[in-house]
Amino acid sequence: MRFLIRQICIYGVILWAALFIAAVFPGHAQSDKGSRTIKRDTNDDGRVDQIARFNEAGEMVELFADTDSNGRMDTFQYYENGELVRIEHDTSGNGNIDVRDLYVSGTRVRQEKIGGSGRIKEIIHFDEKGRPVRKQVDNDKDGSLDTVYHYSKGKLEFSVMDAGTKRIYYNEQGIVGSAEYDTSRDGDFDRVVDYKNGKPVKERRDTDHDGNFDKTFFYDSSGNVEKIKTDTTGDGNADEIRFYEGKKLAWVKKDRNSDGSVDWHMTYKEGQRNRLYMDDNYDDRFETKIKYFPETGKRLVSVDSNEDGSPDSRRWYNKDDRLIKRKTNRGEGDGLNMTWYYDQDENLVSGQEDTDGDGEPELWYIYEQGRLTELREDTTGNGQPDVREFYGPDQNLEKRSRDLDHDGKPDMHETFDKKPSGSEKIKQAEESNDDI
Repeated sequence: MRFLIRQICIYGVILWAALFIAAVFPGHAQSDKGSRTIKRDTNDDGRVDQIARFNEAGEMVELFADTDSNGRMDTFQYYENGELVRIEHDTSGNGNIDVRDLYVSGTRVRQEKIGGSGRIKEIIHFDEKGRPVRKQVDNDKDGSLDTVYHYSKGKLEFSVMDAGTKRIYYNEQGIVGSAEYDTSRDGDFDRVVDYKNGKPVKERRDTDHDGNFDKTFFYDSSGNVEKIKTDTTGDGNADEIRFYEGKKLAWVKKDRNSDGSVDWHMTYKEGQRNRLYMDDNYDDRFETKIKYFPETGKRLVSVDSNEDGSPDSRRWYNKDDRLIKRKTNRGEGDGLNMTWYYDQDENLVSGQEDTDGDGEPELWYIYEQGRLTELREDTTGNGQPDVREFYGPDQNLEKRSRDLDHDGKPDMHETFDKKPSGSEKIKQAEESNDDI
């Protein structure tokens, strides 16, 4: 505001300079010769606030003015052949020139702003109507004019900075409308941001610098990322979409085979993985579903390979992504009747089978170092095994015991010589476990 008021006073000084000779020395410009200096006290405060100097031809060459009446000259006008060519200003009152205006044929064509070190920190170029055409600014204060603002009919149109690697475009109100960036400094803009009301709404990036934008960001009204679309194949179509809620990732969808359909869908809860749905055979049905347990790091994988709406296998993994449990279906009945358990090295240690579909196991398989060593069977349905079979290193049945009175103690024992194969139950159970 102070500078604006000073500028108004300066315009008064310029006008006064034109009238000065006629008002103070009538006919001076036409007849008076010889260099001279004229001083004036325009506000009658007892101090000189204007000084004009004339050359031998009677032409004004300098006009100094104290525009804020503090007793110190702060505006200095210079003339050549009677025409104003330069005005220098001390707008801060520290005795140093910090603004310089240059004139041609009475029209201002350039303004320079000078920093405390004496270096020019800003230059504005004007057209014949006094409207800004270009402004150069030293934004990083390193002594070089690193930013250039371009105007059209006096209105800011765009700016260029950082050695041409950044360009900003402005709307009719002078607010940022879009921006372009050359992040790799190869001469091509690989990042473009669109703004609305001064806030980003959309951003495109060429992350692989092939000349095509492959990633698009969408922002909410608060300037936070709301959605990201990515073209991972370079065919021009987005095949991955990420959506955020409250700055946290909410879901991710992918089209892995570029057929236009989503075949991979991950949901998040509080920014952590929650559910994953996969269509691995690309028939538009998610046959694989994964549930994550962030508190333990475990996950459950369910697969409906025949796509009948019910899973035909389930696998549990620990936080180290090792298999610890698996459920499958054996036989023609519904549901998952086989359950397998694994140690920390994914070695099979035991299994259970529900042979009658009542939800309770009737067969128990015991393994050591991946080899079946014992089979237990509940033949009465009371939940307790009454038959136990023991197997040797070659998987042949060696011993069988029976609890005939169901008191939990074996009453009868059988031993066997080497046989070519084990029982049919063992054979079928091992076949069911082959697809681990």
